[in-house]
Amino acid sequence: MDLADGIRVVLRRWLIVLIGLALTLGAAYLVYTRSPQSYQTSARLLLLLPPGAQGGELPNSPFLYLPNGLNVLAGHVAIAPNTQAFRRAMVEDGYTAGYQVGVDPGDPIITVTVSGGDPDGVIETRDALIERLTDELDRVQDEESVPDRQRAHFRTAGLNDAAAPMGGNKLQGAAATVAIGGLLTLLVAFLVDRRRLRPAARAGKAEPRVPAD
Repeated sequence: MDLADGIRVVLRRWLIVLIGLALTLGAAYLVYTRSPQSYQTSARLLLLLPPGAQGGELPNSPFLYLPNGLNVLAGHVAIAPNTQAFRRAMVEDGYTAGYQVGVDPGDPIITVTVSGGDPDGVIETRDALIERLTDELDRVQDEESVPDRQRAHFRTAGLNDAAAPMGGNKLQGAAATVAIGGLLTLLVAFLVDRRRLRPAARAGKAEPRVPAD
């Protein structure tokens, strides 16, 4: 069956196609309007050293002896939020929004992305993450006896007072509904057309030939 045959099937079964499209669009509308709204917020935490951290006499921070020492420190601190114990503690403290914590590949920047259905809960989870990341940064530097003049700290950027609604999820759900509904409509139209044409084809084959005079 080529494209022309497919178009002829659609034209012959236009009523089935019309009903299927109407049902598909109705389902897509329901998916879009009734899907739960999700919200998202993010933050970037830049690791900085105090002014004059490179000068002075020993002792020095062990991280400064490493190539890209601040990047190493950022990566080490960002490990904690991705552990099961950390996530469990967040949930137990009431911070149930989902989150992702990563590190910029080229700079000492920790990225925090939080999403969930409660906009206030999303902001609260983000702030709790920043606070606990700060505690983890202090803990790591305490363990390595980093002197005060070389202790890294976070400078936060991209903090919003309110979480932004995510419209992409609802659009994706509606688009998927349209795609599935359209395929099912075409499938039903082709199956019905095939069934209807079979009896006619059999009847044509069964007609006896009239002998020529």
